[in-house]
Amino acid sequence: MKLDETITREEILISGYATLVFMYNKSLPDTEPIVYSSINKTLKSLSISHSSLIDFITNKYIFKEDLIFSFEPFSSVNIQEYSNKPSGENQLRKTVILYNDDLEPVFEVYSAR
Repeated sequence: MKLDETITREEILISGYATLVFMYNKSLPDTEPIVYSSINKTLKSLSISHSSLIDFITNKYIFKEDLIFSFEPFSSVNIQEYSNKPSGENQLRKTVILYNDDLEPVFEVYSAR
């Protein structure tokens, strides 16, 4: 990921950028990002979980079709690296196999969920 050239490493360390969350709009790449002062404020304002936020940042996924999160400021060139999160199957399916004392399968149940 390429950092924004206008901000030096020293400024990042001094200003406490380590706790900031930058939110960019993919459809408006040249606009300034919204900057949240902490992870907790980001979670509360967007009503998402900590694990979801970290997942979107580390895997470079796009949030709600248009929003990109980062812990560091970057240039609009980096927005091309982000992609939509693949949709997974939300249905949990289980196969339960009952065994007898001799460890032979006696009965199998497949959940329909």
